[in-house]
This record gives sequence, C-alpha cells and structure tokens, in this order.
Amino acid sequence: MAVDIGHDYEREALFDDRLETALLGGALHGDAMSRWFAINVPASAFFSAFHQTVASELIAMVNDGILPDVNAMRARLKAKGNLGDTETMLLDGIEAESFSSAMVKTHASMVMGFATIRSVRARARAVVTMCDQAEDIEAILAKAFGIARNLPKIGTDTVMSGEFDFNQLGAKTPGIPTPWQALNSACKGSGWYFGEYAVVMGARGSGKTGVLVDSAITAYRAGFKPALATLEMTADQVIGRQVKSLCGYDEPRKNVLEQIAFEEACQVVKAMNIPIYESRQKGRTDRSIESLVAWAHDARTTLGIDWLGIDYAQKLTTNRKLENNTRSQDYCADMVDDLVKQTGIAVVIGSQRSMDPNLRGAWRSKDSIKWEDNAALVIQLRRKENENEGKIAVTKNRHDREPSFGVKFLGAQVKYVEEGYDPYAEA
Repeated sequence: MAVDIGHDYEREALFDDRLETALLGGALHGDAMSRWFAINVPASAFFSAFHQTVASELIAMVNDGILPDVNAMRARLKAKGNLGDTETMLLDGIEAESFSSAMVKTHASMVMGFATIRSVRARARAVVTMCDQAEDIEAILAKAFGIARNLPKIGTDTVMSGEFDFNQLGAKTPGIPTPWQALNSACKGSGWYFGEYAVVMGARGSGKTGVLVDSAITAYRAGFKPALATLEMTADQVIGRQVKSLCGYDEPRKNVLEQIAFEEACQVVKAMNIPIYESRQKGRTDRSIESLVAWAHDARTTLGIDWLGIDYAQKLTTNRKLENNTRSQDYCADMVDDLVKQTGIAVVIGSQRSMDPNLRGAWRSKDSIKWEDNAALVIQLRRKENENEGKIAVTKNRHDREPSFGVKFLGAQVKYVEEGYDPYAEA
C-alpha cells in the first residue's frame, strides 16, 4: 500500500489562523496563561502577518507595565496610526467572542490533529503545554505585573529558530503521551521519557507491534514527530498496520460503511506520513544496530523525529564479531542507550520475553537482561491467547510509580485500550 506525501495548505492556514486569534483573544480578555505565552513569544516567530501588529503591541504594552485589554489595544494602535482595517476586524472579532484557556487549548488541539506540517504542530504543542501550566504561569504574571519596571524586555531580544525551544519558554515536558492514561499518570504525568528508552515486553503474538504502531499514532496526534523501525515487515506492511490500528481493516472492504472507514483511515495515515526505517532494502536485509542508529541520527537531524518505535529487539544484529547472541544483544542495548542520550529522543522497543531461570515465575527479555537494565521504563503485556481482557504491568519505572492496569485487547485493530479513555481525543 504505497502512500504519497501531500499537504493541504489552505486547511493548515485556517486552523493556524484560528489558533493565533484565540491566543490573542485570550490574552486581551485577561486570560493569564494566554497572555504569558503571547508576551514570551516574539510576534515574528509565532504570529502570521495578519496578527503581528496586535501581537507586537501586546508585548509593548506589557513591557510598559500596562495590563492589556481590547479597548486599550485599540487606543494604542490608533495613537500610533496602526489601527487599519485588518487590526480593526481582528479586534472586533475578539471583542465579540469570549476567549479562555479552554478555547485556546481546543484550537491548539485541532491544529495538532489536522496539521501535516511539523512547524505548525510544534507551535500548537507549545500552546497546549502552556495551557497545562496554569499555576506556574499565574505566579510569573503576578510577579511581572507586581514589579512592572523589572519586567525583562522581550520580543526582539528573544531568539527562536523555527521550532519552539521549550527550555527557553519555561514549558518543559518530560515525555510523549502513551496510548494509556494510567501509564501517562505514572510517568510524571506525561509518558515515554525523552532521552531514555522503554521496553514493551510480551510473548510472541501478544501485540507488541500493535503497541508500537498505536504509540506512534498517539505521539503524532499529540503534536510530536514519531518514526517506526521495522526489522521484520516491509514499509508497506507497517503502513497497513497503521490503517488497521485506526479502523480495523488493512485492505479495501465490500461493505460501504466499512469502506468509508477504511478510506478515511488511509487519508489519516497519508497525512501523518510517519517515517519508516525498513531493514529490507535493495534486495538485501540489514538488521544491524549500526545501520539503524545511523538512520535515527539522520532522521533526528533532517526530519526532526522525537520518538522512535523499534520492532523488535531480538531481530537486531551487530557488525561486530561477538562470541554469542547474548553479547550481541547486550551491545545492541548499549547502542540504543547511547542513541537516546545523544539525540534526546524517546525510544520504545518491543522485546520477546522468556522465563528468568534465577527468579521463579519472573519474566525477562529473551537473550539479554541488558535491555531492562538500561531502560528507564519496562512494561509487560499480559493477555492469554484468544482472550480480550488483559493487563499492562509496569515492572520498572526509573522516575515514578510502577502500576498495573486493566486493558481490553481489540483484535481487529491489534491494540490495547483503557475503558473510557481515548488518547486521540486529548491530542
């Protein structure tokens, strides 16, 4: 199933425009979070030409120690001769509608859900992150407006290069959302950790590949740039698995409603265009960790990926001549650990399990315990064959709790879901 690349620029512009209007509207209606974000981002880096005059004046007002509102904005722009038709139309629209953080976050979520251009998704992700930091931002604003003369000059002095620097904005996120709320809550409220890797362990046929595919889609819908590495399937098969994860089918259907669902899923997968590393290339198979790591470094630099799913550990080899398979797997685990430390991306790798001979009833990664030793997070998929009820157990979590939680296995879509939780709805 070949998928070409396409961008709907008109749709991008529509949703991006709504987000910028909502953000400025929130700032001028007294919403603390919206104002904090708007004054900490230079107009030229975030706002389109349609909004730049108002955004720049907002920054100037704050730097002058003035609490902005719509009327004060009009007066300032008029006094400077900058109140044209464009600015009047924008301010009239803002005045007529009540904006809040909830509305801003809704618009940002829409952008992330529909955008195919990474810079647009990154900007929307920054806004959603901002909306989740109410207490910190309130404290920042209280201090800023309490001592207005000490408010640092912002705007042109703030340097940003295309993508948002979360450290610079003070909006740090420890990781990328997983498909399960219980796991997100157990991982600093976020998910897969940046700069570290996680292991998804399970028996053959337990759904490890499905977890990786579902995790990639969840990451994309949350505004991140995921990639998948397949050491067993072809790229087209991985694309088919993405479609199947969304609708339950990976080929055309005779039933009209099923065919509509299939076609819509194909369009979503086409728009996501998730990069895929395929071990089978040009008539040969290369499953070496060296080739995969080199590709990941390049994809990080050229494509901006920040999450990588690897399917799966036991298929990895090395170009080095090592004495046995355990040593080879140990080396691969160390290489993946080096990769996440050097690039800062989050990696999730599937792993077959085997019984630990030293611990009765305990499971470990097949061939090498090093996969778990290096990992920041290890989860196990526990489901009996042909049963839909299962459990996901966190058996290692370097930074937070180790819960177990019940899940349902959707066989048609090959994924695990929590009752009453839709990760895409939060994107």
